[in-house]
Amino acid sequence: MLRPSEPKNSALAAISSAVLGFGSLLWVLLAGGAFFGNTVAETAGGWLASDGTAAAPAAPAFYIWWPLYLGLAGYFLWQLLPSNRGAQLHQQIRGWAVGSILLNALWLQMIQWDQLGLSLVVMLLLVAVLTTLVRLISTQVLYRATDRWVTRATFGIYYGWILMAAIANAAAWFSSLESQSLDQALKPLTALLILLAGLAICALTFKNPMGIYVNAGSLWAIVWIAVARFSGALPSASVAVCAAVAATLMLICLATSLRHRVGSLLQEMLRRAKGAAGS
Repeated sequence: MLRPSEPKNSALAAISSAVLGFGSLLWVLLAGGAFFGNTVAETAGGWLASDGTAAAPAAPAFYIWWPLYLGLAGYFLWQLLPSNRGAQLHQQIRGWAVGSILLNALWLQMIQWDQLGLSLVVMLLLVAVLTTLVRLISTQVLYRATDRWVTRATFGIYYGWILMAAIANAAAWFSSLESQSLDQALKPLTALLILLAGLAICALTFKNPMGIYVNAGSLWAIVWIAVARFSGALPSASVAVCAAVAATLMLICLATSLRHRVGSLLQEMLRRAKGAAGS
């Protein structure tokens, strides 16, 4: 039964979002070659493999998708609960959440069809959708720890990873054009872009409630880019050094922000405990 304050269509919206979300996740798994068929590294001419371009991370980086898939599945179940269906947060973001998974699945389908140019267009749309998602979630005060983990952590890490995936996708498309002048400029441009992205995410870590999660998602990708360029089949000193510098700065910012948040949380717990004891 719907609660009195819950919009009449909130149950339908939550159920529809869950069905579309899980259907899109299944599409993602099938299009990504999780069970059969070609993986991303084996399609699109190999440009998205770990040795395809200087922006590609080492193969272990892609293990992040399994916890992300679990987190996304967890979100669609979480927003489906009767206590969450009419919540303002989920009413605002569930459509964007479904859109992000649909675009992810469409991106994988473009890769399976060897359409790198179209895949980049879809990837940029995905970045725009996730940017909107992060902005909407950041404006809400989340009182429950479960919401912070299921919602903020999932979409923050997802966004951080996709930001770096967009850089890799762009590098793959430019490389596929096989222009000599582009090839000469691509490695230094990639190195600069990774460094600038790292600096921007460092600032976001302190300025946005979801900054630590965005940092974590991007940091994972940048660390594995550095590993691939230091020791992989396509070495690049400039990209490796810039990625290592960016990763170090991001790790420092992440640790500092976490220490500050944990300290604030402990102080709040002590304040509440003293208030309870005094009463």
